[in-house]
Amino acid sequence: MVQAGVVFVISALVSTVFVLVVRGLALRWNIVDVPDGGRKVHKTPKPLLGGLAIFFTVVLVYGWGRMMWPELFAGIADQVMLAVLLAGAVIMIGGFLDDVFTLPAWQQVVFTIVAAVIAVGGGLRVDEVTNPFGGVIAIPMLLTPLIAFGWIFGMMYTTKLLDGLDGLASGVVLIGALMIFALTQTEKFFQPEVGLLAMIFAGALVGFLMFNVHPARIFLGEGGSVFIGFMLAVLAIISGSKIATTLLVVGIPVLDVAWVIFARLKKKKTISKAGREHLH
Repeated sequence: MVQAGVVFVISALVSTVFVLVVRGLALRWNIVDVPDGGRKVHKTPKPLLGGLAIFFTVVLVYGWGRMMWPELFAGIADQVMLAVLLAGAVIMIGGFLDDVFTLPAWQQVVFTIVAAVIAVGGGLRVDEVTNPFGGVIAIPMLLTPLIAFGWIFGMMYTTKLLDGLDGLASGVVLIGALMIFALTQTEKFFQPEVGLLAMIFAGALVGFLMFNVHPARIFLGEGGSVFIGFMLAVLAIISGSKIATTLLVVGIPVLDVAWVIFARLKKKKTISKAGREHLH
């Protein structure tokens, strides 16, 4: 699809510009991640807020693409996309506040809960789960919003906890976005509108990754590490509940999160604080 290539390139270019702007602002405002000589492996302060560049790129390029090819995006309800972008804004606000003031864990989680509720309230549902090996698994109607909430919330914290090395979280999510795009181009799962959104998101990640690979010149920040998981969760749902398929990409990070939670609870340590137990 020609349009997919166009939005990917434009998104990557726009993201690159936004990253440069956001990086400059983070340095000017001293919103940086300072090394602690322990868990953190970087040696010098690194600017945060990188997720803002990804978010604003998705908003801007989606809006442009929606005006250019309204018929191609018609398959995604405006109500759903409005909820997704509004939820993303909530995540960005919470992430910005945490990057500036280092919010306690209970305050951080409020923003992610609100974002997930907005997304589900906007119409995101998991009615069935596509089996990557064939067939589908139907979900009882009463459970569809709860499963959607749990999936979105879980993916947000999977990528948040995965964000421990340069380019790791954004790289894994980029693979997931490209995988979903590839599926939407097949005859069985053909969804050009979802494929375009996936490529907009993938392009935004590529623009950011150019500055996030080792040695990183900017970090995702709290909002960015949560937002990329949120977007991957959304893409998995609107592409026909490709949750099981998406888990094939993020399976190891998900197991890593489960292991860390188990290990910390066993040691009677809080699960809200960062540590060095992760596989990375």
